Amino acid sequence: MYASLRALVLQAFVLSLCVPAGLSAQTNDDASIGKWTLNIAKSTATGPAPKRQMRTYEDRGGGVVVLTLEGIDAQGKPIFNAFTFKYDGKEYPTGFTGYDPTTGGVLSSSYKLVDPFTLEVTQTRRVNGKATSVNTITRTVSKDRKTMTFATAGSNTVTVWDKQ
Repeated sequence: MYASLRALVLQAFVLSLCVPAGLSAQTNDDASIGKWTLNIAKSTATGPAPKRQMRTYEDRGGGVVVLTLEGIDAQGKPIFNAFTFKYDGKEYPTGFTGYDPTTGGVLSSSYKLVDPFTLEVTQTRRVNGKATSVNTITRTVSKDRKTMTFATAGSNTVTVWDKQ
């Protein structure tokens, strides 16, 4: 009797650990959901900074996120892009083609939500179907959910965003 009671308690404990993880994957508890404006004064980049940029993350349910980017680039041209992805580690096209004029190609990204405040992004550029470059970016949202930071590994590029 004690052995079966012990087994039942152990099963209940294991299930209590699994259920929150499963729910979090389904409900997309992501601190970045909402509108963010680039804080140019607090950001550092290797190239020319845009004059203005805004990003909006929308939770569409089932782990689906829509990211919309808009603003004005360094040359005064409008920026607009929107794409859909999940936090499942699979590659999703970003819609950017020739994003970097020196390398061209098509950019895709994979997303892994480490916790509600931390995201790991792997960007892959492909030219003629072949991966030509890979960047790793870590996005963190402050605990008060008012500041979001992107840091690109291996570079001095850090962008800071303020919640709207």
